[in-house]
Amino acid sequence: MLRIVMVVSLLVVSLLSGGCVSGRETDEVTYVVAIGIDKGTGKNIRATYVVVSTGTMGGGGKEGEAGGKQTELVTIEAANLGEARNLLNSVESRSINLSHVKGFIIGEDLARQGLTDIMSVVMRFREFRGTMYIGVVNNGTAEEFLSKNSPKVEKLPSKYFESMIATADESSYYLPVQMHEFYRRLKTNNGSPTAMLVGVNPQTGRGQPQGIVEEGDKAKEYTAGMMPREGESNPAEIMGMALFVDDKMVGTLTNQETRMVAILRGKFGRGFMVVTDPMAQEKNANVYIRLGRSPRIKCEFQDGIPKINADILLEAEISALPSGVNYEAPEYSGMLESQVSRVIEEEMSNMLRKTQELGSDAVGFGRYARSQFTLYDEFAQLDFEKLYQKAEITLSVKTIIRRTGLLWKTSPLPGKDKGTEKKREVS
Repeated sequence: MLRIVMVVSLLVVSLLSGGCVSGRETDEVTYVVAIGIDKGTGKNIRATYVVVSTGTMGGGGKEGEAGGKQTELVTIEAANLGEARNLLNSVESRSINLSHVKGFIIGEDLARQGLTDIMSVVMRFREFRGTMYIGVVNNGTAEEFLSKNSPKVEKLPSKYFESMIATADESSYYLPVQMHEFYRRLKTNNGSPTAMLVGVNPQTGRGQPQGIVEEGDKAKEYTAGMMPREGESNPAEIMGMALFVDDKMVGTLTNQETRMVAILRGKFGRGFMVVTDPMAQEKNANVYIRLGRSPRIKCEFQDGIPKINADILLEAEISALPSGVNYEAPEYSGMLESQVSRVIEEEMSNMLRKTQELGSDAVGFGRYARSQFTLYDEFAQLDFEKLYQKAEITLSVKTIIRRTGLLWKTSPLPGKDKGTEKKREVS
């Protein structure tokens, strides 16, 4: 009898506890897909929310339905994100849900001021997910970036962020950074926090190159918002990296410098590279590069100074040889391999020198220093960012041409490039 009572009691409890008391219908919820944070007046912040209704989450909504737009922007000034969320509830007629936020965008002024107050809310409240992608607006505000972000191909801002992240390894001109990775670097010695650099391009066709182009490299360097382009495409763009020391932004890296960070982190996908043709200085040579293996990095201490050695192997595919030199042949391929290796090593050295001056371990060499300590507490007490400024870094870059594209031999056109042909004969 007792057994029957227990079974009946369990069934009753299961039925009562399995209901959806706190559940909501989809047409009762409004989703936020992106949040922008800027400095406000005094100690306040300005929070910009990109809001979509459930009727357009699948991309099937049309302009003119449910108020005329698929998304709406709401900017609220408040003491913190919690209060801004409360005030947003007075604007939207539906319950607010933050669990689908894809992009967390921060204005540069606020990033340089410090993000401690912001991070304490983001990492603690359950609706904020650690998989959100964090970006800093280059010379601008988050409100401006989100208001001018108008994807032409994607119908929703959430899909825009997902697509941009998915295609980042096509060029490695920017590295996706999730919130939990940013926070992990903020709280440990594994490396300094970094974020994607985003911006708004005026689309005037006039770019503003950044940095110094190395000898032998033909590609100019840009940061977000500075690329020379025009047209009616989306003015928003992602390019480069924001550097942090603790919770404060201290500088930026260009697209090429970000590539060097990606290579050293082992996160470089693939991409084209344009270098000066070693046998025809007036011509360019195009190669398609990718990592041959994960970087081999060692970090040791000598007299309290980090000694870092990085061994990089790259694989290249020839994609264009306007000079007509037959670099597919073994007697010439080594020259092109050396040219690519030299350019990358110089660009990598300059990037590392820049991050050392800023005191930001963007690569994350601190992770490789852990093996030098017996106890984690000893490693945790180490101020590696300070030591990184004095670190001695040795680089070894090797490039191997694995493929020659769809052509197995290059030769100049009849009657053309005679000078190049003579160079080949002399060589």
